[in-house]
Amino acid sequence: MWMTVRYGNRWLIAPSFQAYQHRDNVGILEAIRDFFGHGHIRAKGPNSSVMTYSVYRREELESVIIPFFDRYPLISKKQDDFLKFREIVTLMQRKAHRIDAGFQTIVELAFAMNQRGKQRRYRLEEVVRNPQRLHAEQLGLMS
Repeated sequence: MWMTVRYGNRWLIAPSFQAYQHRDNVGILEAIRDFFGHGHIRAKGPNSSVMTYSVYRREELESVIIPFFDRYPLISKKQDDFLKFREIVTLMQRKAHRIDAGFQTIVELAFAMNQRGKQRRYRLEEVVRNPQRLHAEQLGLMS
């Protein structure tokens, strides 16, 4: 489970469920997609041998993915990530991401997931400090 924080004109919180396999094992991902009846399979990158099954639509996360893992909990460290992921989606259902305190809570939960985000583009401090300032800095508008 991933909770991605992307940067565009402003921060966008976009929870997604993802599973990875080498392209030789793409049949496993196809079986998962067929089982859930939702999601897409794509290469992880343009030259990658890793394939990714992803579900991005929040309605599908809420109605299919989360209820499945509620009913059949993971028996690994990933269960902790799932619980954080579910909390993020629940907070977003309640529109908490639209207020500063809710946004910060969601971002902190996201950054605590998936081995503490060792491959993240941005640090937690950059996201929660002042999103507009970071945007201006990246555009070269501030020194």
